[in-house]
Amino acid sequence: LMDLRMPIMDGLEATKLIREELKMTDIPILALTGEKRDDIQSECEGIGFTDFFSKPLPKKTLEETIAKYKALRDGLATNE
Repeated sequence: LMDLRMPIMDGLEATKLIREELKMTDIPILALTGEKRDDIQSECEGIGFTDFFSKPLPKKTLEETIAKYKALRDGLATNE
């Protein structure tokens, strides 16, 4: 989970760094924000976030999302 607004380096900048400079394109990065801008989700998709969530994030949604990405990871790991 990457909060979009953090001190020093925000989540948008951190994700750009992870995707572009570190070339880590295979790890999921999930945007989490309290922002209400209409264009924030599309901005996140353009930067390379894997998924997008608005705060407050219900516990059930968080649990389901973690399970989904864990299953994808485990499935990929068994195919290698």
